[in-house]
Amino acid sequence: MKGLLYKDLLLSRKYYIVVFLYCLLFALLAVLMRISMICGNLADNKEVVESLTRNMYILRYTPGAAMLIAFINDGGTDYSDIRSGWLRFSRITALRPEKLVGAKLVFKASALTAALIFSLAYMIVFGLIGGDGITPGMLCNILSVYLLSMAVSFLVTAFAFIFRKKQISQMICVGTVGVAGLLLTVLMMVKLDKIDASQDIDLLDFLKGEFSGIINYILPAAAALFVISAVLSYIASVKALKRREG
Repeated sequence: MKGLLYKDLLLSRKYYIVVFLYCLLFALLAVLMRISMICGNLADNKEVVESLTRNMYILRYTPGAAMLIAFINDGGTDYSDIRSGWLRFSRITALRPEKLVGAKLVFKASALTAALIFSLAYMIVFGLIGGDGITPGMLCNILSVYLLSMAVSFLVTAFAFIFRKKQISQMICVGTVGVAGLLLTVLMMVKLDKIDASQDIDLLDFLKGEFSGIINYILPAAAALFVISAVLSYIASVKALKRREG
């Protein structure tokens, strides 16, 4: 198991380093903006400060959430194993499909857990600077993103074992996201049509208000999706490898 994890780390380390540096840069910019709101140039502009304060969640969650979402992918190690012939070679070794799949899922979980630690560290620093700290609700929100990212990451890994072609997996993922986004857009447009057009609307406030009713259910739903995804991805991936062995 350790050797398999080390192999994936070597193959994906450049991708993870680049993503980490970009997210760290964004986190530093967000921290500097927060400091400027308190005692810098932005502090003199009450309108800007009020707007940023109202939408503070963007600065608080985006760097960590971006890293978690980016870490769903691992830089392509799933498909590099296929292209290089590693999976075919593994058939003549003592490595069983259960161990190969288990190592992949453990590696993905480890990478996303590292991203979660970065997210929590950033949120703590951000909260200390602003003096508002970190609340249980904030922890629930970032944990929800973490669990959803894990669920999607496991499914992406399963697609790689099942279809063996990156284009097919990407088509399924893009198609699913596209359909969900289209349905959400249509739903929001219907709701916006019911609002008086003469009123000024803050789109972010509108969206936050629309989803406020389900926010208490996001974490349990994310946990359930994570468990379901982990079980189904493991079973489907093992069966796909065994089928090719036969």
